[in-house]
Amino acid sequence: MTIAFPDPATGQEHVLPYVAGDSGIRLDTVWVGRELAVLHPPGEPADFTIEYDLGDNRHGLAWPHFLAFLLYAGLVADTSIRHGYPWILLGVGVPLTVVMAVALPDEFRIARRRAARRDAAVAVPGRVVAVLRTEHEDGEGSWTSYAAVITFTTREDTVVTARFRVERNDPATAYGREVTVHHSPEAPEVFSLDGAAGRRSEVRDVAFVALCLLLGAAASVTGAVLL
Repeated sequence: MTIAFPDPATGQEHVLPYVAGDSGIRLDTVWVGRELAVLHPPGEPADFTIEYDLGDNRHGLAWPHFLAFLLYAGLVADTSIRHGYPWILLGVGVPLTVVMAVALPDEFRIARRRAARRDAAVAVPGRVVAVLRTEHEDGEGSWTSYAAVITFTTREDTVVTARFRVERNDPATAYGREVTVHHSPEAPEVFSLDGAAGRRSEVRDVAFVALCLLLGAAASVTGAVLL
């Protein structure tokens, strides 16, 4: 696959190969004409990376948040050692309750948005054109993952190729199988082969956040009582 983008300084168009993992985000759904954000150092177009949007990954808050978490965890551990284990319950329960209380309405909004998008999805025929097997290794062992590659054509005659992870020997995504693809009319990268699975996933996400909220509240109350 190649990416074409103009040089902002000269206006020259560069057409360069895209390598998943080495050129920014990994694109799992592609079609000719898909628009993306391209970032590169001045004068070095070959050293480009791509993002879904120009605002992605520009805030750089991951490491500050991680360091703040480590400092807070150390403070809670030190306080619990000095003043007793109820402070662990408070130190964990209170922030967990606050974070989950803020996250729960967002989860409901996301679920409603996904449901609306699913209701508006259009169904088109597709086909599994490949099943890929990838071997992974790290310092502790190795494992194998599988991915299916499907193609489908939208009602606007855009040919889309998509890759997604599957279970080994899943008959629903066997090589050559004809499938029905439900995709968003505005965003072909948002698609599903099983609408019921999407609904189950949304229910699990909301239930998980609600459970964390209850656990945080219970830990906070228990810690306060035991002080």
